[in-house]
Amino acid sequence: MTQKRVAEGAGIDVSTVRRLEQGHPCVSLGSLAMVLLVLGEQGRMSQVLDARHDNLGVALSIKALPKRVRSSRRKKNQEAHEGKSAPNDDGAF
Repeated sequence: MTQKRVAEGAGIDVSTVRRLEQGHPCVSLGSLAMVLLVLGEQGRMSQVLDARHDNLGVALSIKALPKRVRSSRRKKNQEAHEGKSAPNDDGAF
C-alpha cells in the first residue's frame, strides 16, 4: 500500500505517514491509530499503549524524575516488596 493511499485513508498528510514510519515522536497517537485502522491492525493499538511492553519509556521516565522523587519511589517499592507498609497507608486505592 502506498504512503499516499494510507494517508488518504487515515485522513492525514503523506508527510505525517513518513514521520510515523521514521519513528518521529511528534506524530500523534490519533494519527497512529488511524494508520493502524487503515492497515487492518487496529488491535496493535493496545500493544502500543501497554506500558509493560515499553521498557525504554519506563526507563526514560524514571531517569527524568528528580532524584528526590526517584529515591522516594524506590524506598516505597522496597518496603512493599519486604512486606512493610508505607506510613499512613490505610490500604485504600
